[in-house]
Amino acid sequence: MRMIQDVETPAVLVDLDILEGNIARMAEAARRAAVRLRPHAKTHKVPEVGRMQIAAGAVGLTLAGACDGTRRRSTR
Repeated sequence: MRMIQDVETPAVLVDLDILEGNIARMAEAARRAAVRLRPHAKTHKVPEVGRMQIAAGAVGLTLAGACDGTRRRSTR
């Protein structure tokens, strides 16, 4: 098991159970409200999180500017 001191920085560390729960909770709230969820990716700026949101039912992501979309597209 790696120790936190061994993680190279910068790094994003998240509790995966909490992240997945939050994504599922927002997706369910959108389904119940019969709205199309399009979360703002500026809050996380992590392509993998965006893919998780879309897999959970988001219809897409909202980006702050064109450069955000270009950067995200190039990380696929």
